[in-house]
Amino acid sequence: MGNLNQQRSPEIDFEYFINISPDLICILDSEHKVIRANQALLKRLKVSAADLAGSDGSWILPEREAQISEIYIEVLNGWFSLTSFPTQDHEGVTTGSVCIARDITAHMQAGESLKNSLSLISATLESIHNGILVVSPDGTVIKTNAKFAELWQMPAEIISSAKDSILLAYAVTQVSDPEAFMAKVSELYENPEAESLDLIYLKDGRIFERISKPIILGGNPEGRVWTFLDITKRRKAEEALMQEQDLMSALMDSIPDHVYFKDLTSRFFRNNKAHVESFGVNDPAFLKNKSDFDFFVKDVADRLFEDEQNIIRTGLPMHKEEQTIRNDKSINWYMATKMPLRNKNNEIIGTFGISRDITDRKKTEQELKLKNEQLFTANAEKDKFFSILAHDIRSPFNAFLGLTSIIAEDLPSLRLEEIQKIGLTMRNSAANLYRLLENLLEWSLLQRGLTTFQPVSFLLHPLVSESLVFALESAAKKEIELNCLIPEDLMVYADEKMVGGIIRNLSSNAVKFTPKGGKVTITAKQVPGQSVEISVSDNGIGMNSELLTNLFHLDINISRKGTDGEPSTGLGLIICKDFIEKNNGKLKVESEEGKGTSFFFTLPARAEPK
Repeated sequence: MGNLNQQRSPEIDFEYFINISPDLICILDSEHKVIRANQALLKRLKVSAADLAGSDGSWILPEREAQISEIYIEVLNGWFSLTSFPTQDHEGVTTGSVCIARDITAHMQAGESLKNSLSLISATLESIHNGILVVSPDGTVIKTNAKFAELWQMPAEIISSAKDSILLAYAVTQVSDPEAFMAKVSELYENPEAESLDLIYLKDGRIFERISKPIILGGNPEGRVWTFLDITKRRKAEEALMQEQDLMSALMDSIPDHVYFKDLTSRFFRNNKAHVESFGVNDPAFLKNKSDFDFFVKDVADRLFEDEQNIIRTGLPMHKEEQTIRNDKSINWYMATKMPLRNKNNEIIGTFGISRDITDRKKTEQELKLKNEQLFTANAEKDKFFSILAHDIRSPFNAFLGLTSIIAEDLPSLRLEEIQKIGLTMRNSAANLYRLLENLLEWSLLQRGLTTFQPVSFLLHPLVSESLVFALESAAKKEIELNCLIPEDLMVYADEKMVGGIIRNLSSNAVKFTPKGGKVTITAKQVPGQSVEISVSDNGIGMNSELLTNLFHLDINISRKGTDGEPSTGLGLIICKDFIEKNNGKLKVESEEGKGTSFFFTLPARAEPK
């Protein structure tokens, strides 16, 4: 054993101590004013501590201090045993007193109370719904109530026999299983201290709950109390409830939608079969006490939790489409209806929801949206195509035909320099028309998926120099300085034909929209990410924000003439963008009206490893 002297006594909470006491306790000061009262006294007086504090407490003082007095207290409407002892400060000076009152009303009225108690017991036995049979150890009937005779439908003469054996003999004729009935009786009589609870089924369809308890007096069994309660209606109600629950479960499990119930902390406590199986399991207990945080990524789980907590706070239902992402990154869409779950007192105890998986529908909607966008784009492209055919091709032909008419009709009268000028104009018209037809052909092949794509590694400088030949004549005519500042050893991995088309279109555009005496510069450099960035910059007329925004939209007309009236369709930029993206590159544009434009695009520096 340990050293008891080393053990410390636990501190006693005085407030707790006086409040757990069933006795009435009051602390008074030296002038008999109430300082404190325990909960038992406050409850008896039906007042608060604040109301009682400072009031006169003389009524609770005994006749003689530090002695027990038994007095009737009118304020408390009863007899009490009072004890009082003085309170002292640390110097021994009396500061007041503590009064303890114990209710002895029942004791003072013992004779009358006993009589009343017996009468009450008898009245209670006759008023309860249980049939009561009290027998002595030798089987003598001590007491029965009217309900016992009613339940067992026993004649008065059998009840008055006062013999347990006679009552049993009559009762056994009414039960469905007499042997089991008597076996339990025999078992209890052989074990006088045993208790029992079982059900008795009667031939007329009634069901009794039978409880048997020994009467213990002085520690010894002195008989037995049998209690019988007709629970037929309750059992039928329970069976009906069980049947209803079974039907509800069958209904829930037959619904293809997900049905689930959650508590106030948004944890699952009941789910139908479809909801459980949506997690790839068949065990109904799999979801119990789990939450969305166990299955969904945090952002989704946070959103679902907040939705349900808002329903709990407001009591308002919610109906919406929601996207979920599980921890395995699978994405699903649901049409969810969530409502507050209430108990019989209309208190919210959680939420329940019905969710229908609409993932396939959303995919169909997205596919339909994509198809509509593609159809819209196709219509825009068709309109653009016909616009080009109707205007941009017809105009050069008209000019060409007009010049040929002049030659055919006025050739004898034309001077040599006039014929040369007409020839140059016809050549320019033919060149512009050829470039337009070439763009139309490339665009048409690209849209139909007929463009061949053959990426290879090649030096960029030679290809760019070769492609710039198409812009040299126009640049020379407009006295535009055309610079190619590309390192001669810089390699790219792309389709050479497409890259040539990109350079031709961008450089021609730069010359077209740069006034006389301007400058066009093509540069390239290695950038992070194993890419090469190529830029085509000019100091021309530039573009405003509206033009920049619609630059790559076929459905919006952005065509404008060059600084020398050169025609433009905007189709070349669309082709450039498609070619760049086909080569896993990106295109961006920077422009300021009146200051020039720069096109930047990237190409892979080398083939990606397989």
